[in-house]
Amino acid sequence: MKIGVNVHLLSFSADYRQTGIGLYIENLLKHLAPMIGSEDINLLGYDRNIKKHFNSYNFIPSNIDTTSPIKRIFWEQLVSHNVVCKENIDIYHCPMHVIPILPKKKPYKTVITVHDLANFKFPQFYKGFKQKYLTTLTRLSAQLADRIIAVSENTKKDIIEILNIPESKIDVVYNGNNLQIPKDLDIIHLDIEFPKQYILFVGTFTKKKGIDFL
Repeated sequence: MKIGVNVHLLSFSADYRQTGIGLYIENLLKHLAPMIGSEDINLLGYDRNIKKHFNSYNFIPSNIDTTSPIKRIFWEQLVSHNVVCKENIDIYHCPMHVIPILPKKKPYKTVITVHDLANFKFPQFYKGFKQKYLTTLTRLSAQLADRIIAVSENTKKDIIEILNIPESKIDVVYNGNNLQIPKDLDIIHLDIEFPKQYILFVGTFTKKKGIDFL
């Protein structure tokens, strides 16, 4: 069985700002090979540095510079299907909840990961084309995908309620972590006086992350 993974949001270039989805893809690849092997896993991406970091996988490079969001959308919707078919891939995983919409009936199975539905719940933070694209393509992709990975029970609940997707189609797989926790915590010294109770938030400090609710 050949598996394809869309890794266009993963980059190791010095001038590229890694996002949460990029880190998700990176950690997925680090743990996927030890679990199921890497000989039948194909990475579809642009950054050639990916091959250096994950040389046990089969890297299928794109000739289109998808660091541009518009060009990445073009590749996802008009190029990726042909690449997947050409490589005889059986299962195609898209970690950012968007698959090629056409054709609707595909010779391969599709899996998407939905991290959140912030663009549906907080539309004020997504303007113009980006909002229309994310809203339309997320809804269509969720309907057409064979399986959906939700990163939390709350995201699963949103997928069911907002996108009207049957629960039987969704699997909850929590994000892991790659924190290197020192054995001797006494070596950590911070010039901050913490209260007895506090919340540690790790992520982009924006309102769409729900920080106000904390």
